[in-house]
Amino acid sequence: MEEKPNIVFDLINKLWIKFEQFIKFNLVGLVNTAITFIIFALLNKFFQINKFVAEPVGYSCGLINSFIMNKLWTFGKKHRFHVLEGIKFVIVNGIALGGTLLILMVSEDYLHIDVLWGKLIGYCFSIPVNYLGFKFWVFKD
Repeated sequence: MEEKPNIVFDLINKLWIKFEQFIKFNLVGLVNTAITFIIFALLNKFFQINKFVAEPVGYSCGLINSFIMNKLWTFGKKHRFHVLEGIKFVIVNGIALGGTLLILMVSEDYLHIDVLWGKLIGYCFSIPVNYLGFKFWVFKD
């Protein structure tokens, strides 16, 4: 007798895989955020480097980590590096970085919020931009 596919089990399994991927993305994001934030804070607060220099430097360090960890671990792409994949990754992150820089400028210069709080507000923009861009464009199945 042939077994019928279990639709409920298949659906739960697919949802679990998506949830697991989202959790991995967020864990990688925490590591990236820590790298970016620490480097930004050190450059801006300790070395007194302008926020518009400190942010891209810190972001670039987190970006390199993000590409490696998300490609290999979150989205399980074991293939060799493809230039188009790298270009897409940079485009998505460029959009997130641009939004973060705009939020930093507005929060500090116009709203008079401390730059580190502005940075945290910027994460509220960059996290969904990156996840959706990676999932549906950069590392698309």
